[in-house]
Amino acid sequence: MQAKPMSGRQALCLVLVGFAAANALEAQDVQIPPDFQRNLAAAAKGDPDAQYRLGVLYQRGRGVRKDLKEAAKWYRLAADQGKAYAQMNLGNMYFDGEGIPQNKNEAVKLFTAAANRGDALAQRRLGVLYHTGDTVAQDYKTALRWFLLAAQQGDAYAQTAAGGMYVNGIGTQQDDKAAAKWFTLAANQGLPDAQYRLGILYHNGQGVPKDRVQAFMWLDVAASGGNADAAKLRDDTARLMTSIQIQEATRLAAVRKSGSTDGKQVR
Repeated sequence: MQAKPMSGRQALCLVLVGFAAANALEAQDVQIPPDFQRNLAAAAKGDPDAQYRLGVLYQRGRGVRKDLKEAAKWYRLAADQGKAYAQMNLGNMYFDGEGIPQNKNEAVKLFTAAANRGDALAQRRLGVLYHTGDTVAQDYKTALRWFLLAAQQGDAYAQTAAGGMYVNGIGTQQDDKAAAKWFTLAANQGLPDAQYRLGILYHNGQGVPKDRVQAFMWLDVAASGGNADAAKLRDDTARLMTSIQIQEATRLAAVRKSGSTDGKQVR
């Protein structure tokens, strides 16, 4: 019994789910102290880091009344000095029309500037745009290039998207081993959908040795993370396994769920 591999559209949906969780502000923003006066003084002197921090404070309403236009103003000043986080956040505001007139072309320019400076979220977002053809001409090869740049920095959603493109041969030659590599990296970060896709590869023997114990383990972990498809395939896989195999797979899954690893046996 062969399980169906992930389609390119499914891979993209996973990336978009990632944006729903982490699109509004860069992860680094949560570390910014709400010291408005100190940031204002430094920003007025042209400090791009302080200008960026002011943008965050105004956008979030931390230590000051929330004001999206002011946030955009300070982000712009920092972005024009090459601050990648500011470029990304301002790009998000332009893309969504958040507090400023929507301008997706300007957003793409800002995302590209941030991506070229190594911002993984900007790289992932460009991957989505080139994959869908939203605002830019659809180009799967370019989409994969941006996904890979973000994936190499550890972005789990980009890793999953890259895996989906490799397993389906979208924008590249079909390559199950490359797909397995990226799904594994994302699965090890706890992304249930990557765990599910990796379970499929072990179930089918695509890019990895066919291994029902490993398949069951990853599918069970993914199911615990809320993936209903993984639960169904796990149960189907169990029907092909011995009781000893199920016992071992269940043990390995429990180790995964506990957050620890058993180096030699949990791959």
